[in-house]
Amino acid sequence: MDGGEAGTLAPRAGADLASIPGVGGVAVRVDARQVHVRPTVARPRVKPAVAGLVALILLPAAYAATVGSRASADAVPGDVAVRSLEEAPAPAAAAPADLGARAPAPAAAAPPVFARFDDLPIHLPNDDVVLVGFHEASLGDALQMTPHGEIALNENTTKFSPPAAAADGARYVVLSSRGRAHAATSAVDVMLRDDVPVKSVVSGIVTDVRPYALYGRYEDTRIEIQPADRPDLRVVLIHVSGAQVRIGDVVTAGETVLAATANRFPFASHIDRYTEPDRWPHVHLEVKRAG
Repeated sequence: MDGGEAGTLAPRAGADLASIPGVGGVAVRVDARQVHVRPTVARPRVKPAVAGLVALILLPAAYAATVGSRASADAVPGDVAVRSLEEAPAPAAAAPADLGARAPAPAAAAPPVFARFDDLPIHLPNDDVVLVGFHEASLGDALQMTPHGEIALNENTTKFSPPAAAADGARYVVLSSRGRAHAATSAVDVMLRDDVPVKSVVSGIVTDVRPYALYGRYEDTRIEIQPADRPDLRVVLIHVSGAQVRIGDVVTAGETVLAATANRFPFASHIDRYTEPDRWPHVHLEVKRAG
């Protein structure tokens, strides 16, 4: 070692250290890892055996005085201290990263609000949407939603007049009437691409998750959510597969995955007419009163 490594002070090989404070007339020469001591007093001459004994006595004192004097003073160019390799300090450990100083990653924005009921916003179940189609519900307990976005097609003009367009919403269509007595926007089908997860459309608590047979023969799943700010309401989703939540789970709009995918059935649905010849899985959604 040549003494140039940070954290280790050592003299050059062969350096004369007789002038180091505290040595007291003993010259110290360093060759690699060996320390040689010779007396500097010319007279009286000391026999070799006595000289060796003197060196053994004086060297530790000289070393301690040198190290002590350097520890209490700022180092200047040319300052050295006698130190063996075994006594060299271990490299200082790197300071731990200051994790608290890092800016938190921004939260991903929830998919757009595409409908409302009163003051309840309803988000898309995923950003990767093929088509949003409002239609008449089959049962009378489904509540009329107000689309939020821009209408692309209205095929139920006798029951529906579109509200003002909202640039932050989603494009939608209103499907043709199927002869049902209920409002034109009392239900909605949201077409998603294959293998796209179905996320929660509102924040709240899951109140029901159960399989059932659609039309008495096709496997399907129903998920019901109580919105956090509207305990008097229930948001119901059907036509999903691979449920990822259970009753009592707290869900967040646009974040919590409710199901692995939307369902694709072996028969054509009403909304499939608007994407022919292509067909996609879709989620059916309604808002109902609690109880």
